[in-house]
Amino acid sequence: SNPQTNKYTNIMNSLNTSSDSSTSSNLINFSSNATRSKLGRAPKKVHGDRFIPVRSAMDIEIANYHLTKENKDPLSNENNEKLAQSLFGNKLSAKILSFQSKAPSSRGNHLNPHSALFSSNLASKKSTNRVIPRTPIKILDAPNLLDDYYLNILDWSSQNVLAVGLSDTAYVMDLSTGTSIPLMSTSATTITSVNWSDDGNNLAIGLDTGIVQLWDVQHQKCLRLLPGNQQRVASLAWNGPTLSTGSKSGIISNHDVRVQQSLMSIF
Repeated sequence: SNPQTNKYTNIMNSLNTSSDSSTSSNLINFSSNATRSKLGRAPKKVHGDRFIPVRSAMDIEIANYHLTKENKDPLSNENNEKLAQSLFGNKLSAKILSFQSKAPSSRGNHLNPHSALFSSNLASKKSTNRVIPRTPIKILDAPNLLDDYYLNILDWSSQNVLAVGLSDTAYVMDLSTGTSIPLMSTSATTITSVNWSDDGNNLAIGLDTGIVQLWDVQHQKCLRLLPGNQQRVASLAWNGPTLSTGSKSGIISNHDVRVQQSLMSIF
């Protein structure tokens, strides 16, 4: 034979042998990888559709019993119920259709350490209805009480004292003792607003003329007058020693009652 031909034949045989071995090794690797992926992959969870039940979570025998028991003889229902109870036991209350897999049951010795916390939170969230009496506690006479939406002529202090402006007279009533006294009276104007200070010692009284009077209720003495408004003062508000007044003209004045020149700003 020709030496050149023998050399070519040997080369081709070696190539075929290497290709066969690589192919077989690739097949072995592929099969081993597939086997490993099948063994290592967790099984998929079975989820039902909104309208398609999960067959693996259903008990076909119990479903068949519930569906066919209505067609049986009514006289034998009692015996059938006893027989079904002995056969199925607690499973007899299972539903015919199940749209999701059942949750795994907890271990018998398992104890949730946060169960007391959860139960206490649920108990604390229970709302209690507030009882509002339908009858008044006390009825007070208020003659000459002006029916005007823009007036603020009634205020309750932190010391349980009620102040009310009735036309041209301001009255204060201690609700703890039930005593009431006229604090001040004006002859030429009308009381349009009253407001207690935060401590309940002083009472600001706004008049129809735009003047604000500051009264010491305990000593029944007018401490000072606060000008700054051209029309009636219909709203008063305290913030510590600062008294804000609002008039019909739309002007808001801030007064510091501790200083002689009390007017601080006007808006």
